[in-house]
Amino acid sequence: MDQGQTVQNQADDQVKLDSVPLQPRVSQPKVGLGLGEKERETAELKEAVEEVGKEIEPAKEIEKLGVQLKKEEIKLPPAVEKMGVRPSGAAMPAPSAPAVTLPLTDDQVVKGLAFPLISSLRWLAEFCLRQLKKAHIGLKKVHGKMVRVKR
Repeated sequence: MDQGQTVQNQADDQVKLDSVPLQPRVSQPKVGLGLGEKERETAELKEAVEEVGKEIEPAKEIEKLGVQLKKEEIKLPPAVEKMGVRPSGAAMPAPSAPAVTLPLTDDQVVKGLAFPLISSLRWLAEFCLRQLKKAHIGLKKVHGKMVRVKR
């Protein structure tokens, strides 16, 4: 290589470096996405779900053409009902949590947890506490009384 070409190449590299900005590129935040955007989306979804459950009444022009509205409620055959099948959908109420009956009261459960491990009362209290946990219920002391709390 010739020394003149080397100086020229260095000068070209210098020009290329000078044209490149030295500041790092910073991505700009998206405009319009505020803190309440997710809340608005969930509110819109709830409204859409409520609209799905409602029956729509047809317009008078459509009724004149002979179109009839069928009810959404479907009658199950008795044989299917005997097998334990029940209708479900948006109109059906959600099943409530079953009531948990224990051989001990809530206060006795807490007192039983203080007994030594060898004691049968301790094991009975642990069993009762396990049954409550299975039902997603916890025990909490409020004003000196034990109260069941959903977990």
